[in-house]
Amino acid sequence: MYFRHLSHLFALAKTSALLLTALSSAGQTAPFAYTQPVGPVSSTNVTLNGMVTPNGALAVAWFEWGTGQVLDQVTPAMSVGSGTSVVRVSAFVDGLTSNADYRCRLVASNVNGVAYGPANIFTTGRRVASWAYDSPVFRTGPPPAGLGEVVKIAFGDLHALALKPDGTVSTWGRYHSGFSGLLPPAGLSNVIAIAGGSSHCVAARSDGSVVAWGYGFDGQTNVPVTLTNAVAIESGHSYGLALRRDGTVVAWGTGFAPAPATVPTGLSNVVAIASGDAHCLALRNDGKVITWAFESSFNFPIPTGLSNVIAIAGAYQHSLALKTDGTVVGWGLNDYGQMTPPLGLTNVIAIAAGAYQSLALKGDGSIVAWGQSLLGQTNIPSGLNGAVAIATGDYACLALAPNVPPQAVPLSITGAVNRACITLLKSTDRNGDPVAFRIASLPTRGSLCQFTVNGCGSSITTTETPVTDPLGRVIFVPLADESGFPYTSFTFIANDGELDSALATMTVNVVPSPVIELNITNNMFSLSFVGFPNATYRIWASTNLINWSAIGSASQPSLGNFLYSDVAATNWPWRFYRVTCP
Repeated sequence: MYFRHLSHLFALAKTSALLLTALSSAGQTAPFAYTQPVGPVSSTNVTLNGMVTPNGALAVAWFEWGTGQVLDQVTPAMSVGSGTSVVRVSAFVDGLTSNADYRCRLVASNVNGVAYGPANIFTTGRRVASWAYDSPVFRTGPPPAGLGEVVKIAFGDLHALALKPDGTVSTWGRYHSGFSGLLPPAGLSNVIAIAGGSSHCVAARSDGSVVAWGYGFDGQTNVPVTLTNAVAIESGHSYGLALRRDGTVVAWGTGFAPAPATVPTGLSNVVAIASGDAHCLALRNDGKVITWAFESSFNFPIPTGLSNVIAIAGAYQHSLALKTDGTVVGWGLNDYGQMTPPLGLTNVIAIAAGAYQSLALKGDGSIVAWGQSLLGQTNIPSGLNGAVAIATGDYACLALAPNVPPQAVPLSITGAVNRACITLLKSTDRNGDPVAFRIASLPTRGSLCQFTVNGCGSSITTTETPVTDPLGRVIFVPLADESGFPYTSFTFIANDGELDSALATMTVNVVPSPVIELNITNNMFSLSFVGFPNATYRIWASTNLINWSAIGSASQPSLGNFLYSDVAATNWPWRFYRVTCP
């Protein structure tokens, strides 16, 4: 049975403390409480987790939880003894609502006082939103279509991971040299935590075992057979890191070749871990951060006096710490400002560090980013609100949030007089959802029809008409013998099954066929023609009227007059030309 009123539980804790008064002694302090990530978490239930240090007096612990900012539910109190080391505690909560957000925190009490762990936010299922993934070289890509609801996210260098409510894992992206062997092992299930390295992935299961897969050239996928009771995992460039339920840490692989991944002797009472490329961080039960590196250039000293830390994050060569007052501290390499939070940043509840950028999640669900924005890493997508988790890698970012509307892309097409033109509508969707289109307003000149492989299908004569082609193609037909640049326009909307995009405009240009004049001067062949001012005309060439190659675009020496010179024309016994726009 759960205690439905906090006053009942406080009364229990107070009674327990009074009963234990005779056992207390001088020098004892209030207990330490730290709220750890939940897991397993499904659509309807969750296991809440944390670590308690009784600090020498018999103590009890419980979890407060609820929706939004209100923690009006409590779990039964648990005895955690009177030791001075961390004790892992968990509580199962059932009857949750799917696709909902919750908060929880661990509370501990002994005769000397009550301690509250930091509040954690978790979800029973949200959508993955992504941004800054469009570089052709460093492409991570959007979430796979149909990914659906997700409860946790993580990033490697150029690949991402998502934990589903059923305990399975999805991955996408690629290693920078094209390696693509990051699909989870067959049958992987009951996963509670995920992490990504340079080119490998790691998952912890509910039974405390750890699985690693991907590129294992430095032993990063060789999880020690002695590793058990894992409650949290992290992954660096070519190594793995695990926190065990007794507060000790295990490492494997190589931190940064050829140095082996190790853990400082005597490291204990750890409640959270983080990793960079070749350095590690551990948060202890005294609110202090411990760091160590596998290569000297990654060994950056912790800021003097850093304390009261409740969360840590590491990346390529910088680290972040979140303090109890909601502020963020950074240290390490700062070539793009990635370790320096914006002035006035407060009310932060979670942090994430990437190679060249950093993210902070605020209590109101908004995201703040700083550092490099070469690919738009610091440009938070419009409409991304109410986030519950964040993650970032080398060049891309992720968030768990309510569904983000798709974005219909304004476009321009050019066709010829008296010719129907196939028009491809486009959109982007940060969640990777399949998108459908509909026509919002009709062109004022010409007409639209549905696309079929045989040409025009049914006419589109009313607004709000769905586009039937799954690729988003429609056909535009201009009026006879008319041209214009622009000629007309129409608008369209993208829908992801839940939300509409804003209106986007398709501008239609209709150009007459150019009258080409041919010239040969100084052994150089050129063609000239009159066209629409500032339009783009592409020149094609062929030697057999079957195979055509684009050889360039015409220049515009004067407004509306176009010219193209073919320096290679004399290499062929004959050559044919044609002009298209574009």
